Amino acid sequence: MDTTKDPTKKLKILIALHIALWALIPCLRGSLPLDSIEAIAWGGIGTWGYDKNPILPGITARFFFEIFGETHFGIYLLSQICLAGGVIYTYAIAREFLDREKSALSAIILQCVLYYGISTTEFNDNVLSLLLWPMFSYYFIISIKRNSPYTWLMCGASAGLNALNKYSCIFLFASAFAYALFTPEGRKIWKYPWMYAGVMLSIAIFLPHFIWLWNYDFCTLEYLSDRSKEIENIGALRFLYSPLRFIAGLTINSLPALFAYFICGLRAKYQKSRIALSDLKLIFFLGILPPLLFSLYGMINGIKLLSAWGTPMCYFLGIILFAFFPYELSKKRSMMIAVSGYAVFAIITLAMLLTILFTDSLRYNMNASDYAGKLDAIWRESVGDDKPLKYVGGTAWWAGHMSVYSHYKPKFTLLLHKKKNPFFDINDIKKNGILLVNWGPEGKNVENELFTNINYETIEIETKNLFGKKRKFKVPYSIIPPSD
Repeated sequence: MDTTKDPTKKLKILIALHIALWALIPCLRGSLPLDSIEAIAWGGIGTWGYDKNPILPGITARFFFEIFGETHFGIYLLSQICLAGGVIYTYAIAREFLDREKSALSAIILQCVLYYGISTTEFNDNVLSLLLWPMFSYYFIISIKRNSPYTWLMCGASAGLNALNKYSCIFLFASAFAYALFTPEGRKIWKYPWMYAGVMLSIAIFLPHFIWLWNYDFCTLEYLSDRSKEIENIGALRFLYSPLRFIAGLTINSLPALFAYFICGLRAKYQKSRIALSDLKLIFFLGILPPLLFSLYGMINGIKLLSAWGTPMCYFLGIILFAFFPYELSKKRSMMIAVSGYAVFAIITLAMLLTILFTDSLRYNMNASDYAGKLDAIWRESVGDDKPLKYVGGTAWWAGHMSVYSHYKPKFTLLLHKKKNPFFDINDIKKNGILLVNWGPEGKNVENELFTNINYETIEIETKNLFGKKRKFKVPYSIIPPSD
């Protein structure tokens, strides 16, 4: 490939391969990943939020699942659209600072970041963030540079969509706000009328979810509290342990990319950065500051920071490397960086294929339609054909599959927990009945608070890999019939 003719050709091919292979190969699985099932299930409850997030991941997953005929392909395609879109926006950001070749390579090298690996086939809020974070940053950057109504409105729209996806975007917004406060270039935006229009648009997009939060006592914070409980038994060190562990997680996930970049630069002549100081400030505030602010948040609160929460925070990595650690980029070195991205892509693709071919794991090869069909038939036999199944309770895995694959499309109630599901009317649940799928001691305790005389029976389901190796599982369930 002659990069002098089209330096983006390697990037275009990699994106095409990504979408084609990573949307099709996972279809060999018998069941969707847990997070994808949960997103589809929550997308069907008809509210502006659910137990842990705003609703955008849910309604997006539900839309793609249904528009593709309730096939798994729609969800895997959605994941790769998010990944590819994020990479394209990263390339567009890089073009504001770098030439075409370095911009393409800064996007290709993201393939060496583990956050862009197999986990991206499991659609969830983190995968959607891979698109939305660089989308916001791109429109913020070009709004500052061009100050047009279109760019400010797109900046506001992308901010609103980020807020409807995952609350951790507040650290990206805080970084952009810090740029607007502490740099001379940033302070100019306060004079731009269309900036305020963009802010109003972002508020308008987020407002329905905020009203929903207000009405339900900000119930999603319960999930955040559960997932980020204080670190115990290490005393004052907890204020340093979690942030350092989080930064270490980001570093480990970025190691293949860092290794590829610096190995390809061995014996190369390092150059002084030619990027303007004003642009270096933008790169710092949008690319480096967000994870630092997130770590500071964990340090101040002494809470656990999960490595997965850093998923969208590495999209600036290639740009940072070329901006702050530039070296003479010969045609050979350019090819070596590109080959590194392709090699990691090939390795991960092969690993994904072999895992799917040989595993007999329930999480990979459960026959979801058969599972839901058996419980649908049991419900009809128990309560009659004239009483549709309106509610199913359990964990995201068992109840979620019923919500997605059942003929009745029942609403999914997570553990029947009042704090996790305050938007469900328990009286309506008792009136219409509910299917309970066993999930363990916590769920049973909640059941006993709401219902009495619960008796479990079991159904048997089977999984098998593509070579015919089978495993059987017994799934406990209980039917609480309608009260009327």
